[in-house]
Amino acid sequence: MAPLPRSILFMFLLVLVLALSILGPVVGLFGIWEPINDPNTSIVVKFAHFAVAEHNKEAGTALVLKRVVKAESNAEILQNVLHVDYRLTISAVDGAAAPKTYQAILHDRPEEYVLKLTHFILL
Repeated sequence: MAPLPRSILFMFLLVLVLALSILGPVVGLFGIWEPINDPNTSIVVKFAHFAVAEHNKEAGTALVLKRVVKAESNAEILQNVLHVDYRLTISAVDGAAAPKTYQAILHDRPEEYVLKLTHFILL
């Protein structure tokens, strides 16, 4: 079988890059979101508390975490550093109001002790 011409290979790579740039937010920063089987593990709950506290500081709210409904993660090693994104679906209350569902996305670089809240939205 003859090798593909470079122009066809270039076009394939270009289409692949464009598709990944469009689908990136859907599948996560580095890949497909993998479910975390037990969203009530101590580290997931700790990250959920962190997300609520950071959101409260940024938005001037007084949300209180009730529970973690769902947790997902994806990971990648970039430049020899582990990067892990967490997507948490949480239930939280503001005062005496009924609980509402929020989605928080956190970026973690555990080797560098960096944890950052990147998104926090009401679902």
